[in-house]
Amino acid sequence: LAFFHIPLPEYAYLKPIRGDVGLFDAALTKGNVPAIARWAPWLVRLTGLNRVVGSSKINTGLFDHIQQSGNIVATFCGHDHFNDAVYERNGVYLCYGRVSSWTPPINWEGDGGDLPFGLGLRVIEVDMNEDSRKCATWIHEDSGGYNQSSYLQMYPPPPAPASCIVS
Repeated sequence: LAFFHIPLPEYAYLKPIRGDVGLFDAALTKGNVPAIARWAPWLVRLTGLNRVVGSSKINTGLFDHIQQSGNIVATFCGHDHFNDAVYERNGVYLCYGRVSSWTPPINWEGDGGDLPFGLGLRVIEVDMNEDSRKCATWIHEDSGGYNQSSYLQMYPPPPAPASCIVS
């Protein structure tokens, strides 16, 4: 597992397998998007360009090294308070945490409106026992509940769905 605050550029524009991506909508609410996005936000969403992240514009190659090492199952970051998504890219899970408090302000990105989810935190479970190795993550909500739809087993990978061959 690898942890850092700022997401890698590779988080951008991926379709989440769990969670929400709300940074574009926050920027749209604030009026901090290009004119074409203000006029046609539906087009931005249709093309998937709404899946933005607050990453560096410089790609350091860290993700390539993580992927090539083969020993990192998942990365975890924060920074974008309006995102709590989990993505998968080339066998590595890219995970956001969840805004967990009101300090610093949850609207750190500016007046982006309400969060697309409640406060909470991302739980990471790691079991290193030889016969039961496992790594999973989920969201625990501030209301005290476990968000079942956020559960994701990252290791061992879940079995691939069976294919159906019709002859």
